[in-house]
Amino acid sequence: MSKNIMTLIVCREQHNHRLDIAIGELLMGQQSRSQIQKWIKQGLVIVNEKEEIKRPFVFIDDVIQIKNEEVISQKKYALSDIIFLHETKEYSIISKPPGLIVHPAPTTKGVTLVELLLERYPDMRNIGEDPMRPGIVHRLDKDASGIMVIARTQNSFDHLKNQFKCRKVKKEYLILVHGNVTPLQGVIDAPLIRSRKTGLFSAQQKGRSARTNYYVIKSSKKYSLVRVIPESGRTHQIRVHFFSRGFGIVGDPLYTHKVKMKKVDTPRLMLHASFLGFYDLGGVYREYKSEPNQEFLGIVDVLMPS
Repeated sequence: MSKNIMTLIVCREQHNHRLDIAIGELLMGQQSRSQIQKWIKQGLVIVNEKEEIKRPFVFIDDVIQIKNEEVISQKKYALSDIIFLHETKEYSIISKPPGLIVHPAPTTKGVTLVELLLERYPDMRNIGEDPMRPGIVHRLDKDASGIMVIARTQNSFDHLKNQFKCRKVKKEYLILVHGNVTPLQGVIDAPLIRSRKTGLFSAQQKGRSARTNYYVIKSSKKYSLVRVIPESGRTHQIRVHFFSRGFGIVGDPLYTHKVKMKKVDTPRLMLHASFLGFYDLGGVYREYKSEPNQEFLGIVDVLMPS
């Protein structure tokens, strides 16, 4: 097979999805919907060895091929890209860079956080419930950055997992959103539900309960820097909650108002996990912080000059 062809396999999550939407999901949001639609119109996308310009939907196990050597520009991550904030025999506190996927999946391309961590902690391989996710007790979106706790023993894994399940872990995030957020502090209480068609989430009353507390740090007419404290931990909760209020996160490839928001050329999703608090095995409450890197701060300075 040509090195200029990328092959994707449609999974259960993309079954009966529109072709461009399925490709976007399989590429983990690394290409815009408009770019994917251009590939389709240009005849660069084939499904099951047939050129697909008009075929609207794909189904499980369909083979999608994209004939373009510039389909994806995947950064090659190394162990040195991970910041180790604190290490104990029971757990480690790290800061994940944006763009790094946490654990392997059938559609994953490139190295993952798990693979890099196993270079440092080979004994962690059998920790946890899933061999694909050793030591992983919570998740952080691929495009997000920031603090995570990694379990290094089974006792620590079970202890931490239970705290996340019971919502005893304190988490804070820093986000930059489009628009002037008002009021300056508040709670977004909106259940979330996943679309069977697109795989994306939306705020609807028939969904699962989700609450997000927020505090505006500073704002302008076009942007707001916000401190966020979620009470629940639903997938894409912060992204969807602010999107549902008309304040999509800058650099978000999935949840964005195309009409209201002028596209901003940022190299990353402006969402950073900044704080984590939990109880260790000895019952002592521990707190850890992760400051956003210069890239994050630089984008804030450019879009919101003092």
